[in-house]
Amino acid sequence: MTSLSDEQQPSKSNAKKSVPILQSVTLFVNFFLIITALYQLKPASRSQILEVISADELPYVWIGSALTLLVFINIYNRILRYIGRFRVVLGSALIAMGALAIFRLALETESRIAPVAFYIFVDLIGVILVEQFWSLANSIYSTEDGKDWYGMIGTGGLLGGVTGSMLGAFLIHYTPLQTPDLLLVGAGIIGLIFLITLLLSRQGFYHELTQVAPKKIRHTIWPYQSGGEHRRYLLLIAAALLMAQL
Repeated sequence: MTSLSDEQQPSKSNAKKSVPILQSVTLFVNFFLIITALYQLKPASRSQILEVISADELPYVWIGSALTLLVFINIYNRILRYIGRFRVVLGSALIAMGALAIFRLALETESRIAPVAFYIFVDLIGVILVEQFWSLANSIYSTEDGKDWYGMIGTGGLLGGVTGSMLGAFLIHYTPLQTPDLLLVGAGIIGLIFLITLLLSRQGFYHELTQVAPKKIRHTIWPYQSGGEHRRYLLLIAAALLMAQL
């Protein structure tokens, strides 16, 4: 005869699996929206900067972008240490939306500084949003769940790139919107990410894995979780960006 505990085992297993499935679908959508937003901002930043500087001046802007990221890393890590990851994620989304609204107004002026600053800002926010996403994902997944679901989640970014490119082209060619208006489109998508993340967090959807021992943190899928390793990882990104621009 099958015991009662044996009959209950499948249901418990299904319950455990349902949580990673829901998390993975949500993170898939989240990453999809992040990349879709970035694909509104990057073409706009490239287009706007080429209207005020020549191609010969672009390398200086690239170097400035990488150096800005290097400086920002130290500030970012201090903020992360005192405020906490989740609040920083939400705060970054709000700051990004506000900054995009300001840049949209600034691009209406004849200033050469605004397009250059916007270009650097897009490079910066592109690294920050993606890094924050994977850092948050790593904090709520175990190593086993990460191996099972990270592939699917990453596919959301690929689809976001395709969708973002098509959306930007459609808006420019078939609507009254102009290239600077893509900033507001990107801000709107980031606002949607903010709302989804906030609502799900209030429902207890995001729970960091506090039971992982400190020695085992190095063996997670995204191995840059602790302060020192996290900082070195961001420095590596900045250095790679700087070398790519040279």
